[in-house]
Amino acid sequence: MDPNNLTAEEQLAIVTKFTRQQEGSRKRSQEHRQRLVDAGYVRVQGWVPRQRREPTLAFIAAQSKPGASDGAGLVPSSRSLALSGDPPSIVSDLIGGGQKDSRGDEPRPLAMRQIVSRSSKADEKVALIVDVSDVGSDPEVERIGDLGIVAVTYQDGRIGEVIGSLSIQCTGSLCHGAIPIMLAPFINHAAIVIAHHARVIRPLCERLAEGFASKPWACTATEIPWGSFECESIDLAYLLRWAGWAPAGARAVDNCFGVLELLDTPPAGSDQTNLSVLLAAARRKQIRIWVDKVPSENVEILGSRGYRCGERQENAAHWWIDVPQGDEEAEIALLRDRICQADIKPRCEKITALNRFRSPY
Repeated sequence: MDPNNLTAEEQLAIVTKFTRQQEGSRKRSQEHRQRLVDAGYVRVQGWVPRQRREPTLAFIAAQSKPGASDGAGLVPSSRSLALSGDPPSIVSDLIGGGQKDSRGDEPRPLAMRQIVSRSSKADEKVALIVDVSDVGSDPEVERIGDLGIVAVTYQDGRIGEVIGSLSIQCTGSLCHGAIPIMLAPFINHAAIVIAHHARVIRPLCERLAEGFASKPWACTATEIPWGSFECESIDLAYLLRWAGWAPAGARAVDNCFGVLELLDTPPAGSDQTNLSVLLAAARRKQIRIWVDKVPSENVEILGSRGYRCGERQENAAHWWIDVPQGDEEAEIALLRDRICQADIKPRCEKITALNRFRSPY
């Protein structure tokens, strides 16, 4: 089946089918968790009977002490101690040691929004929020274990409805042709793809489905000025707590719904949403400057200016930086006069949302 030859009705049928499957899987997972709680189990880095909670915690604490000889050192996290069956205690554990949000309130449990399976209207656009799990630091090497997608409509920088979601375990036969067919209905109607840490996630998604390569991308981690909001981290769990939400769930699709709530949150003292801030940042144009054969004594200057070390050819490191369009001549002049101290002609590349966050090597 060629995804590009599907009619709109066939694409919607595929979206509806997998949305129903995901809802059924989520419901079964919740029912299984409730059965464990009803049977007296609690979660302490794994499900254990309630009467074994204290001995298990004592064992974990002993293993985390300096000099412990048996096994790896384990430090119980706030999420490990949750799920005791008491909703207030679950929320207290999930919020990470009582961290309050930007308004000083206790965070609210994060709930998935209702999904309305429909096509987008003529006057609205569709954004795909994507996330992957079980990956490492090198997108060219590490595998994808879990892919999550949430499709939302938006108009004038404001979130509309969730019109589809998908959660896929990328193993076995799914990695041999089925995934592009499942993703085609989502990708074909998307005006933009949004990810937290898009520089890592985009190359991975393009390996799964070629359609991702032709879409503009935006990054909620780096294209929203969290520092100006007095945020101390761009970690998704931290930002959710800052925005008033208690992170919940460990699947990629759970992170997608978390990013959705961040996008629908207005910055303090503003009537705009973070989505409108992100879209404005995604529209900016930049110039990527490549430079090589940099004197070793000046390499630290490149690092201090925000250059990244790219591919190596013939034992020469290639460095690159993205600067706003119009600032490239000043940056090249600095490279010639202070850093390379030679009449160099760096390679320049125009960067927009269509090619931003691709692997530069």
